[in-house]
Amino acid sequence: MPDLQPVNRHWSPNLVLSLVTGTFLLGLIGVRAVSEGLTQLGLASEEYFRGERLPILQTDPEPSSRKNSNEI
Repeated sequence: MPDLQPVNRHWSPNLVLSLVTGTFLLGLIGVRAVSEGLTQLGLASEEYFRGERLPILQTDPEPSSRKNSNEI
């Protein structure tokens, strides 16, 4: 009968750290990419809807033609 040795079920801290670090960095890069994508989508939608909802306001071409409220 072969001599059975106990199985070491403890993970090496170096192995765990290397696995967690890689996963964390990939997640961080993914979150940054999603954030930039949503920012670009927001800017694009802002440009798309510019002027669609608000009426064009007519401005006075000569501001000096207005009378002051003090003049009667």
